[in-house]
Amino acid sequence: MKSVLLSLFLLSIASPLAFAQRTVTVGDTICYTLTARDTSGAVITDWDQTGEPATITLVNSTANTDTSDRAWDSFPLGYSWAKMLHNGTELNTITGTEFLLPNDVFVDGVAEICLVNTKAEGYPWAPLYFIIRPEAPFKDQLVDSLAYEADEIENYLIDLTVGNLLPPDSVYAHRRYEIVVCPRDRFLNVSNEQIATIFSARYQDEFYKESPALSSIFDGTVYVSGCTNYFVASTTERVIPDDILQTITAHSVSDTTVRGVSNPYSVVPHAPFDFTLLSPPDHSIFNIGVNDSHVDSLTWERPNPPDPYWYIPVSVFTPERGSDVVSYTVVILDSASLTNQLRYESNGKGLRPAWTFSHQQFIDIGNTLTGSSGWEQANLVWYVEATDGTYTTRSTPPSPDTSSRRGWHITLNRTTVGVDKLPGTAEAFTLAQNYPNPFNPSTAIDFSVERAGDVSVKVYTPLGEEIATLVDEYLSAGNYTTSFSGDALPSGVYLYRLQAGGQVYTRQMVLMK
Repeated sequence: MKSVLLSLFLLSIASPLAFAQRTVTVGDTICYTLTARDTSGAVITDWDQTGEPATITLVNSTANTDTSDRAWDSFPLGYSWAKMLHNGTELNTITGTEFLLPNDVFVDGVAEICLVNTKAEGYPWAPLYFIIRPEAPFKDQLVDSLAYEADEIENYLIDLTVGNLLPPDSVYAHRRYEIVVCPRDRFLNVSNEQIATIFSARYQDEFYKESPALSSIFDGTVYVSGCTNYFVASTTERVIPDDILQTITAHSVSDTTVRGVSNPYSVVPHAPFDFTLLSPPDHSIFNIGVNDSHVDSLTWERPNPPDPYWYIPVSVFTPERGSDVVSYTVVILDSASLTNQLRYESNGKGLRPAWTFSHQQFIDIGNTLTGSSGWEQANLVWYVEATDGTYTTRSTPPSPDTSSRRGWHITLNRTTVGVDKLPGTAEAFTLAQNYPNPFNPSTAIDFSVERAGDVSVKVYTPLGEEIATLVDEYLSAGNYTTSFSGDALPSGVYLYRLQAGGQVYTRQMVLMK
């Protein structure tokens, strides 16, 4: 086999920038004449008979390695390709950037090949160049390297950065979202030229206009270079199937036929997720006495996450995520009117699913909602509102009849609860029989403690289930009286128990309605 020398566009792997770089436009046809020569430089005219196939490798090209047929895949990657041609016929490919040149295409030792590349790449740090193998006879033949530029723009890509929503083309109302705009040529290469651009929208008046965090893309000419991101926010919900969806359009100032339109997209609400009350249970009774120092809490669920707008990607260019801050307000109403109400921020400045209150605070609530400081019983309803600053979700009551059932009921008993000290000196630890007995609905209970200390008086069912705490505090030695109301209980036998100084005394009482 004779040695051959093919004169080709060839650049050394070790130092591709050591030779002149040539800038061309994607889609251009770049042709080269290959000549088979022996070691003395003579043309091998019968190379088509005596020669061997050559492998041509296009180095630094990723055109045929992009297998995507989409215009957008988390970052712009246009579909592109590179082809080697002989007399208009494609050479067979070995891999995406390796082409097989048969020896029988040579005529009198000469063949012309042409490259068509549609991907803008090779500038400035990794220019494209060729290698031909077998390599040894051709090591001294070098030609220019190639850098491909994008062609004139023919369209815009407009895409949205969204969260994990269904349908996928959706953004959240009243929240900032990103559009990414890419001016592209016919092969979907992104142009880095400054393109004077006008933006419009199907519903252009449905965007926030005053915000330092938002882009004013609808106010006039905007200059777009490469893939550029802008932030907007929508004021109006548009949800399928009832609404016609929003779109954003960009077009070139110099040629209005060069344009792009986003996919139609929904603008969806994001009210905090539904949640229910936890404690105290519905129809709980709080017995509140004079100078009662008890502290209790109202509690409810906190879903995780509490709101649909939670850890949402804000931009494809940064790791920033957006989340709503959900805060809670406890609402307490007079159960008779369901109009008079008081509102309280929950614990942790509204961020925790609990509200802690004192019994003295409940006395003040009763005074306000009943309109009198002399009330004996106050019937209240409580529920909770969760808000993300834009939308509000009310806690779910146990009954589907929301027209008459806003939340859970609480009964406050004031005059029949508590502990009052009686005159005289206690001579022993005693628990008197309640009076009247049987009773309906209230009864008085007298007791005595001979030494100061922690004292409790509690009411139980015959099975030992605690249903009321009448006294639970530190008392000095003396005689005392407290009261119990069975207004919310069925008729039956109940136990009441006095515990103080390590001693326990229990008696029975009968509620008869």
